Amino acid sequence: MSYAVELTSPAAAKIAGWSLSRHLQSEILKGLDRLTSNPSQSLIRVGPPHDVLHFDLVVHEPGDPPRAYLFVFTVFYATDEETLVIKDCEYDSQEVGPE
Repeated sequence: MSYAVELTSPAAAKIAGWSLSRHLQSEILKGLDRLTSNPSQSLIRVGPPHDVLHFDLVVHEPGDPPRAYLFVFTVFYATDEETLVIKDCEYDSQEVGPE
């Protein structure tokens, strides 16, 4: 079974406000697409005080210096049980050394 992904307006606005490179935007879309094929394998349940699901996505951005980005998406299943709703998102990044 394949699922659909829906970004809430606040989550979409937050991502747009990050002014990410095209490469990072593309990798986020690819990651969310992969999530649709098997969410139970990719979603992490985060317990109290909030019982939510997280989808973590790590993306490496080439450049000088290269950076690694961690995107954390807060996800819930819609009432139709076929749509994954991205309620919120955050990210962090750091420089990485040569591999």
